[in-house]
Parts: sequence; C-alpha cells; structure tokens
Amino acid sequence: TAVGRFDAIQAVVRAVRNARAEYAVEPARRIPAFVVITGTCADTGLQAALAEELALVSTLARLDADASSVASEPPVAAVADPGAFVQLVVSEGVEVYLPLSGIVDPVKEIGRLTKQAAKLEKEAGGLAGRLQSPKFVDKAPAEVVEKSKRELSELEDQLASVRARVGQMETLVAANAKQ
Repeated sequence: TAVGRFDAIQAVVRAVRNARAEYAVEPARRIPAFVVITGTCADTGLQAALAEELALVSTLARLDADASSVASEPPVAAVADPGAFVQLVVSEGVEVYLPLSGIVDPVKEIGRLTKQAAKLEKEAGGLAGRLQSPKFVDKAPAEVVEKSKRELSELEDQLASVRARVGQMETLVAANAKQ
C-alpha cells in the first residue's frame, strides 16, 4: 500500500538520521547509503518505490544521491568486510548499509568514544557504589533503589555499546593501515 511504502521511506530516513547523530557526522556532509530490500518486502514493490524516491530520501537524510542505491542484496564490500560498514536494520526485510569510511574519522571517533566510555564508567561506578552501600539500600524508598538499578543497567548497556564501537573503529584503523 502507499501508506506502507511511505512508512518504510520514513523509517529509512529516520534510521540514517539516527546513525548520523550517533556517529557525529557533520550536517553538511553527504554520505553514501545502500538500501537493501529482501524477502516479502521486495515482492510488495517497496524496492521500486524506494528507488523512485531515492532523491527524496537522499535530501531528507542528507545522502550522496549519486553514490547511494537500492538493491535486493547487500553490497559486495559489506559482505566482504562487515566491520567497514554500519548495518542499520530498519524493519523486517529492510536494511541500510553506511560505509564507515564515508561518515567517520576512526581515530577521532576512538578518542571521542574513549572519553564517553570514561564518563559512563565514572557514572556507573558511582551508582554501583551507592547501590552497594547498605545505608542507601536500607534507607532509600524501594522505588528509588529500583530506579537506581535500572539506571545502572542502562549505563552498563551504553558502556558495552560504546566499547563495541571502539572495537569497530580500531578494526577500521587497522584495515586502513594495511592499505
């Protein structure tokens, strides 16, 4: 349906914009993207609709329209070297691949992520210390203790994500050094 296709286009734009924000891509920088439509989504005409609207998607998501494409299979480079791409799962059957080389300077990103990891470690350490304190656990209302536990869990998840991205960037630096 037309509404379903519009929702898919909107989801692709949202996913790319979120990735741009997450990787701190400069607003003016146009990046390439490879939209992959598989399974039942390809059968519904979504691939053709996205291909027709690639110029619109490129404008809204600030993509390099000439270097972007819509296909039924991931780019060969992404299959050969998955660490060099950000894979965004937009919905079932719809994925977007963004080449890291086009969106981030891995050395700068490692520095930024390392600072972010240190900040998260400090916050998580403080929260964990508070939760380990019998005084806090005994005197604080149960909902405050639960909220602190949830916050600690979220911080640990964020920290794991940041560390994974640091690893991804280090792999990219190593790959670039070999070339």
